[in-house]
Amino acid sequence: MTETIIINLVGYAGALILMQMCTARARCASTFAHLFSIVWGACIFAAQFFTTATADLSSGTLLTLFGAWWCLLLGALCVLKPQPKRSRRFEPLNTHRAIVAVFALLALQAAVVIWELPYLDTALPAKQLAVILRVAGIALVSKCPWWLEIFRNAYFVYIPLIVLLRKRRAVSRWTVLAVLAVSAILSFSHVTRAPLLSASVTLWASWVLLYRRPAIRAWVA
Repeated sequence: MTETIIINLVGYAGALILMQMCTARARCASTFAHLFSIVWGACIFAAQFFTTATADLSSGTLLTLFGAWWCLLLGALCVLKPQPKRSRRFEPLNTHRAIVAVFALLALQAAVVIWELPYLDTALPAKQLAVILRVAGIALVSKCPWWLEIFRNAYFVYIPLIVLLRKRRAVSRWTVLAVLAVSAILSFSHVTRAPLLSASVTLWASWVLLYRRPAIRAWVA
């Protein structure tokens, strides 16, 4: 127990110091290093004190988790540069083609999801339907063809694009909300958190990068 407490104290203290160094290097407190740290640090804490697992994390596992965190922050120190207060000007964008690209990518991602959805008996209870969807997400019943596979995570492209279009006033706020709502539904189609979290992080990073909001406002959002 004492060893675990020492590892946690040293691990979190070291990560906090490295985060402060990253903040000073980037002159900004909303970088990828900060985002990773919030998620990773919370996961390490939850895995120890808010878990239903019967076995505790070993000292070796904790050292590995904190070591990975420190390695990312050390790497961030090597690449982070002072962040500009305003986003850089982007090259001219063909608005119509960009809008077509957004909805085409969204439709192709939907095709992947629909292709791999299992047969659902609507007479089943909602809880059982959720279990079926989750199991299908782990062991896909009908795998989509290889040429469609590349669009599984299309939100990595169309979410930044729709945010950029909104920044340029090329689309309405309701259009953006509609795209994000459909993306969230598709990401949660297999009742698992990872795709939805990835889409959320993509949205947050795109918004921060393009709008350059202050760190406090960015984290509140």
